[in-house]
Amino acid sequence: MTKFIQFGAIGIILFIASSFTTASKGYKYSSNEGKYSISFPGTFEESKSQNENSISVKVSATVGQSTYFTSHTVHTVEMTDNQMLAEVSLDSFTESLGGSITKKSDWVIKKHKGLKASIDIPQYDAKAEYQIVIIGQIQYQIVAVAPTSSWDQKSADAFFKSFKVKK
Repeated sequence: MTKFIQFGAIGIILFIASSFTTASKGYKYSSNEGKYSISFPGTFEESKSQNENSISVKVSATVGQSTYFTSHTVHTVEMTDNQMLAEVSLDSFTESLGGSITKKSDWVIKKHKGLKASIDIPQYDAKAEYQIVIIGQIQYQIVAVAPTSSWDQKSADAFFKSFKVKK
């Protein structure tokens, strides 16, 4: 589990440093396997990885200086104490970025309790918002990252609000 959390955080760091794409109208991503959909503010790229314990899909879009990222991991091992696992994921993500949590609260999706947090990343003079929830055997992570000077709260809010878990 920790390797996936760290891999996700490293992926975000790489996306922050990646080239930029042109902003355009929203693009909807939907996953039958992950049982969710989300709308990106620009074109997105998807990557998949698999091991004996899980299948992980990462999707990202970079618009201007902002990166929008989501991942879902379908675990084959039984997930227990999901709230503790969400805490561990948030802490590992924050630590991997060299960031500090400035605000943290519960995030409830379909009666499943997860976490959301605002994170300052001094090394990149950037800000991130991070949300995680585990529903059954699926772990969802949603992230928006941008330089502090160009942070667009309205776009970040629209991205997070577009996340919908299917039945």
